[in-house]
Amino acid sequence: MTIKRKAFSIPLYLQILLGMGAGILIGIIALHFNGTPFIQNWIYPLGRLFIRLLQLIAVPLVIVSLIKGVIGLKDISKFSRMGGRALIIYVVTTMIAIMIGLSMGLLVKPGEMV
Repeated sequence: MTIKRKAFSIPLYLQILLGMGAGILIGIIALHFNGTPFIQNWIYPLGRLFIRLLQLIAVPLVIVSLIKGVIGLKDISKFSRMGGRALIIYVVTTMIAIMIGLSMGLLVKPGEMV
């Protein structure tokens, strides 16, 4: 089974960067044209819906991934070593995410202009 590729496709990282740029541009335009009622009435509910849908799918996705990983183990003695590594990676990446989030919050001060 082969997957057909489109003749013109934009790589995922460029799509993400374009989306971020478009969001920043729309935010700047909304601030200059007093777009607060528009944001509150139209964009905010869509953003909340998107976040709730992400929260809805995150837990089942993680649980199914863990179950599939455990079932796929041929040697059960590797489970404890793999679990320890996973726990260490989880703690380290969580600490990095917290540091990035706090530093960006202190630098950008989100919600200050609202």
